[in-house]
Amino acid sequence: MASLGHILVFCVGLLTMAKAESPKEHDPFTYDYQSLQIGGLVIAGILFILGILIVLTGEPDEEEGTFRSSIRRLSTRRR
Repeated sequence: MASLGHILVFCVGLLTMAKAESPKEHDPFTYDYQSLQIGGLVIAGILFILGILIVLTGEPDEEEGTFRSSIRRLSTRRR
């Protein structure tokens, strides 16, 4: 039967091996979440303002003779 001394030496040996693990390498794939959040908010703000400007500009007047005006004229003609 193992004595208390042997068990103590075994436990201390396990603890030293656990601490002696190789140091972890720097992981190059970590995210800077604050910069990511700020960048996302800036892009969202720009797209929001661009959408408001598009809505407020209205539909442009179509010139006669364009492809789109001919399609619209054909679609509104009575049969």
